[in-house]
Amino acid sequence: MPDLGPLLPFVILAVYLGAAALMLVIHNVISDRYRDKETLERGDSLMLPMLLRQFFMWAIQPIWALVKWSGIPANGITTLSTLLAVASGVAVAGGDLATGGWLYLGAGMGDVLDGRIARESGTAGPRGAALDSVLDRYADAAVLAGLAWYLRAEWTMVLAIVALVGSLLVSYVRARGEGLGVDVKVGIMQRPERVVIIGSSLAIGPAVAFVTNGRIAANTIVVPVIALVAVMTQITALRRLAHVVRAFAETQTEREGWSRVVPATISAFIATAADFGLMSLLVNAELVTHAQATALGCLLGGVINFSLNRVWTFASNDAPTLQAIRYTIVSVTSALLNSAGVALVLTLPLTDYRIGWVLVRAVVFLCWNFPLQRDYVYGPQGKDRPELPDEKGHVTSGVPS
Repeated sequence: MPDLGPLLPFVILAVYLGAAALMLVIHNVISDRYRDKETLERGDSLMLPMLLRQFFMWAIQPIWALVKWSGIPANGITTLSTLLAVASGVAVAGGDLATGGWLYLGAGMGDVLDGRIARESGTAGPRGAALDSVLDRYADAAVLAGLAWYLRAEWTMVLAIVALVGSLLVSYVRARGEGLGVDVKVGIMQRPERVVIIGSSLAIGPAVAFVTNGRIAANTIVVPVIALVAVMTQITALRRLAHVVRAFAETQTEREGWSRVVPATISAFIATAADFGLMSLLVNAELVTHAQATALGCLLGGVINFSLNRVWTFASNDAPTLQAIRYTIVSVTSALLNSAGVALVLTLPLTDYRIGWVLVRAVVFLCWNFPLQRDYVYGPQGKDRPELPDEKGHVTSGVPS
């Protein structure tokens, strides 16, 4: 028998899933079409289509029947799932990606079964839900921490760390939002998607390396997937946060939230282009010194950005003088943050200054410049602000007198 190496689990899985698919076709022909009610109630998923999830639930029917027959409590399955995930993290940290991938997929299957067992046996409750939620976070952290250790000699370790932070935030924002009474079932990189994507990449990577005799390394498969998870978990967490914040918005400006970020970005690009163009023109014409050209360029860019944001991005006609003063404050502090941020990023080894410049500008714009322009510079100056009680309990305007 030829040495199948990392391919053996795939051969076994292919045979099993092929038999399951055949049985499903026969079932649908001679009986009602198979539909798992709980899966239907959870709704569709962009990365895990309903058809795929329905087939998965059909394929694990023998495992589900065995677990039910055994009488194992739901908390026991939850604990076993966590132990498998921790073992996966250890295997990945030690360089055995294939074993780590299969163990993590097994942990994901346990996470599917424990809730069903709890509901089937009538033992579902806050105690089990709390245990399941916390242990799931440990499971996610174990695998991604193992990946970070495995990649510790390369810059790609950062991707695993970002994915770890994003995975925790996706779950935390949902829990925090639901604790405040907001339904937070938004975003495409939820836990089932993360388990399937990460576990599959870890299992497939070594198999691809085996088939290609090492011409395609396992990391060629794993690293892009971890990068995808890192990016999409952050996007999902931020989208959920925006959903929660929007639910408690008290003014139209707050409700529109980040929908204005695109025109604000376009305004900033136009202003920057005008700034650079005027500076280059003055310097090339030798009309003024470099310092004077830079100052005049900044002044022009600031006036253009202020005007575009006031008229177009935020469509605010309130108190132009106050807005100009506040815009100046935000612009100066933004410049200081950008300068300090670039200086800090350049202290890191092997950092291209251009990448650092772009990243810092993006972070400062999204976390400082844009929110303050929206809420502080161009936000409602008085009539649309929520009313606040004064020291004596009387309701007054939100703007101090």
